[in-house]
Amino acid sequence: MARLELKNTSLVLFSVLTCMVSSEAIATGTEASEAPELKAEKPANGKLTLAYNKPSEAFMPIFQNISEGHVLAAFVDYTNGILLLPKDLPVIFAECGQVNAFYKSATGDITICYELLRYMAQSLLQLKKENAERGVEYDADAALTDAITFVFFHELGHALVDLYDVGIAGGREEDAVDGLATALLLDLDGGFVAAIHGAQAFLWMSKENEKDIQSLAFWDEHSFGSQRFFNIVCWVYGKMGGSEIKAALMRQGMQESRLSKCASEFHRLRKSWKDPPKPWLKPDKSDANPEAAPRANFSKKSTARQVKTARIQVNEIMQKAQQYMMDNNNECPKSMDDLVAQKYMRRKQQKDPWNRDFILRCPGKINTDGIDVISVGADGTEGTADDINATE
Repeated sequence: MARLELKNTSLVLFSVLTCMVSSEAIATGTEASEAPELKAEKPANGKLTLAYNKPSEAFMPIFQNISEGHVLAAFVDYTNGILLLPKDLPVIFAECGQVNAFYKSATGDITICYELLRYMAQSLLQLKKENAERGVEYDADAALTDAITFVFFHELGHALVDLYDVGIAGGREEDAVDGLATALLLDLDGGFVAAIHGAQAFLWMSKENEKDIQSLAFWDEHSFGSQRFFNIVCWVYGKMGGSEIKAALMRQGMQESRLSKCASEFHRLRKSWKDPPKPWLKPDKSDANPEAAPRANFSKKSTARQVKTARIQVNEIMQKAQQYMMDNNNECPKSMDDLVAQKYMRRKQQKDPWNRDFILRCPGKINTDGIDVISVGADGTEGTADDINATE
């Protein structure tokens, strides 16, 4: 399962084409308080769906980057492969008029606002600048994609608490679903990096909005951004250990008295979310050991540069295949090897940016009167959201 990243230029575009968010009202309350009209008593065939709503011109760079990069598509597919839901759960990227992301019980959907993505991007650019001053390379685009992934799992947590009618000890649902998002990510290969990047986004946003103690919203259901950072990274350290994570926490001021408790905190956190009711898991997952569950592989990145290169390659191969047919009495090439054998392309050009063979079919299944040229993308599976097809 791939982590699908934004274009390399995305953060620069956000900063150049949009104004700073510090003048906006930043919403801190995220969930609607209305109770749903009807709770399903048993799971059905609901699934997560993903939509990228077209925004106003100011947010078009963000829209283009996340929609073309299929951001979150792999995680939506992953979640649909595990959970039974009582109804469809739309996940919507949209312009909201506020810096926010939220699950609404009344409408039963998750919304991630373009305003939040812009604000996260600006915060992570500041972190990149600070790291550069220390001589440390920091991939702010990857960090932004990871932060979006954390937000998705956080809001999914709210949805599951609502749809499954889960009781929260102490009633602090915001902290609880931060814990769920962290636990879910830590069950994915390399997911600890996404959890840390999500935490860093909270920390840097808090530096802009939590300067004046008199203006802090102590009444709010959310912990402060700096608290969320320490909690999340403490849980990561509790599972992963590692001197680098410990050093990062100590640089931000965490004391040994808390560091020494991170492992036990994560153990309690993991235990509290360990056993979802079996009726809500798909039949082939209900008896599975959580540690053996399918894992998204964050190390198999789908970067914007790879996607762009693959798009160019599939269309170039399409042109070569069409030329082959013109030169061979309209006979289809049987495979890429035919194009290589007749020197329309070199053998090394048979591989996509993920070092997998392109698929060539003639006649095609997609282009039934023509040719299919396909890169299966980072996940290596045809028919999934990150496939890249040539256009005739």
